[in-house]
Amino acid sequence: MWNQVRSIRSILIPAACVALLAPSTAWAQAGAPVRVAMPDSFPAADVRILVMRFASGKPDVVMLNHATVDADALAAGMALLRNMRREDPRPATDVVAVVQGFAPGQPGAHAAPGWATRLAELQAQPRSRIGNLGAGRWIEMPDAVP
Repeated sequence: MWNQVRSIRSILIPAACVALLAPSTAWAQAGAPVRVAMPDSFPAADVRILVMRFASGKPDVVMLNHATVDADALAAGMALLRNMRREDPRPATDVVAVVQGFAPGQPGAHAAPGWATRLAELQAQPRSRIGNLGAGRWIEMPDAVP
């Protein structure tokens, strides 16, 4: 398990840093932009969500597995990011959180209408290159809220 996390980290951190993330002077915290990406080829088939934060202050990234994406997955990824920001507003090192599964309290409980709208926006984006991950879709949101 930890070897998978290390291998994912060694692939994703440099890949995300190469082209997906533009330099930013703002620290990634509440009220800071977040990039939501959905690559066509997800680096780990058994992972649903990856949340990445960067010590350099580049925008946070929530990466969704296109094979299992739904509004609940987007809501869960953003909730995790909000918690991570609250616990550590300025990470000293790059951080990657891997989510293999989750269970909302009630079916659809996390998927407020705003998340469904944001997911539709993401899915409507034209395919473009996402760093070294290849083709996919991405959007930038002003904050980790719908």
